[in-house]
Amino acid sequence: MKRKPLRLNPEKDMVTSIQMSERNRIIRHGFHLSVFTVAWNVIEGIVAVVAGVLAGSVALVGFGIDSFIETASAVVVGWRFSYEMSGKSQ
Repeated sequence: MKRKPLRLNPEKDMVTSIQMSERNRIIRHGFHLSVFTVAWNVIEGIVAVVAGVLAGSVALVGFGIDSFIETASAVVVGWRFSYEMSGKSQ
């Protein structure tokens, strides 16, 4: 005896084109935010490291290095958004 998958509301299981276009818009927005984050963190990191070296501040240099770590995570998020935009995940 083969069972059918449980569906609470079959009409709501279908994704409409409006929902897909909204999803695509949100994904594009997320991608643009991750690109902005990468650019911001690179600039922030360079400024912090240079200022820290000139001021002799280990804390400021550490803050700059942390910005580069945040940049790496933003690159991964952007990579994931670009994968979603390519349509390969569906």
